[in-house]
Amino acid sequence: MNERIKQLALQAKLIASEYNGFDRTTITPAEKRFAELIVLESSKWIVDNSIAMEQLGPEFFAMGLCKHFGVK
Repeated sequence: MNERIKQLALQAKLIASEYNGFDRTTITPAEKRFAELIVLESSKWIVDNSIAMEQLGPEFFAMGLCKHFGVK
């Protein structure tokens, strides 16, 4: 698993940083695939909107990506 995906899973409390008898310490294959799909969708959105980034700047572009996923 990519270390960044693991860090985000820890931050989202999907997994525990170390075994404690209750929580799991690894993400499931479905959770890993979900993270990969988000990255792929983000990459596609970036390519599709690259002209807007050049014209409007990175802040507007970042807000557009968040809006695309419904993140505030």
